[in-house]
Amino acid sequence: MRQDGYLPSMLRLLHDGSILPGGANPTPEEVKLRLEIRSKTSQALTNIVSSNTDGDQKRIESHVLRHLEMIRRVSEDLFESLVEKNHTGASSESAESPTRHPVAETLKNAESIIHSLREIMELVNYKVQRLAINELGGLFCVAEILILHCSSKHDEEAQEETGSRLRQYSGRILTNLTYADNLNKVLLMNMRGLLETVR
Repeated sequence: MRQDGYLPSMLRLLHDGSILPGGANPTPEEVKLRLEIRSKTSQALTNIVSSNTDGDQKRIESHVLRHLEMIRRVSEDLFESLVEKNHTGASSESAESPTRHPVAETLKNAESIIHSLREIMELVNYKVQRLAINELGGLFCVAEILILHCSSKHDEEAQEETGSRLRQYSGRILTNLTYADNLNKVLLMNMRGLLETVR
């Protein structure tokens, strides 16, 4: 599949913008379908990497993909939390006692994503690893988590350590991936919600 050029098509399917904010609020059935498509596409991507006959490349790509998949899973958690908030927003707003936003709980319990972002941030400085990050959709993956996080955080959450590091590491990765790379710059700017996020 890799030699036949399916990898770019799979990445477009995986990161088609369907879990980014700004579109119509999806129904529970649509949420389930979107996440199912992502899950199956991610598995196919894992199979492609696992079937690589180049041992060194396979090792590097497997390491990169493991961290990207962690980031993608948290993005999906944030997406589900945002959808739930939009469906129940009115009742939540009128509640007498304030409750913690489910997004905050997602980040609070997702310290592992900080490790993955930090690892990608370090790997992107090396030519071979940077190529693997690009080929496996790292640009879209990191932009996705940044957009979803910034779209969902509350003012009182802005200073939380996990959220602060998430934004810091994501920003550094995207800066490095777009440096002297016009194609990546165009791809990034075309992602829904990105411009609103960086303003």
